[in-house]
Parts: sequence; structure tokens; C-alpha cells
Amino acid sequence: MSNQVGLILSFIFLSFFLLLSGEVITYQQVSVKSMSYLNDMALYIQNYGYDQKEIEKLVSYSYFDKVEINVIENDDYYVTYKIIGYKEYEYATRFLNYGFDDIVCNLNVTRKEF
Repeated sequence: MSNQVGLILSFIFLSFFLLLSGEVITYQQVSVKSMSYLNDMALYIQNYGYDQKEIEKLVSYSYFDKVEINVIENDDYYVTYKIIGYKEYEYATRFLNYGFDDIVCNLNVTRKEF
């Protein structure tokens, strides 16, 4: 009888571990994808400059729930763009939403404007 109880408990703990590790892997995949899309926007701004209408046409812009681009002007014609992207993370399992928050990515791009 004790072998059956131990087997049942080990099965329960193994199931919980598999669900938790799957959730962590999914969260990491979404966060890496978010950072990649934010990097695409930063490269676009660095190469072509900041144009709000053109940036809104990008696939990487529409991926995020909210994007903030702050312009900070420096000396000698240098402009720094602070890009912040917000992505809401959707949980695969509802009872494991113990600590994952929305994904927030930050990047700074400095460009010389003429």
C-alpha cells in the first residue's frame, strides 16, 4: 500500500514539475521574441531615423501591446531614442500564474541627426 501512495505522490510531483517547466520555457520564448522585435525597431530607427507613421507600419510595432519612444536630444546633433515595448504575457495554465508579469523591453539608440 505504501508503494502505491509513493507512486501516486511521485506522479503528482512529476506532473507539477512538467507543467511548471513548460510555463517557464514558454515565458522565455515570448520574452526573447519581444526583445528581438524591439531590436528590429531600434535598428530601423538607427538606419532610417524616427518617423512615427513609418514605425507603426512595422510588424514588430504591431506585436507589442504598447510602445513608447522618447526622444532625448544631446549636444553635437546626436539624438538618443529610448524605446520601451510592453507585451502582455498570456499564461498557458491558470494555476501557475504566480510570478510572471507583463514583459517590458528597453533599448536606447543614439543616432547622429543632420
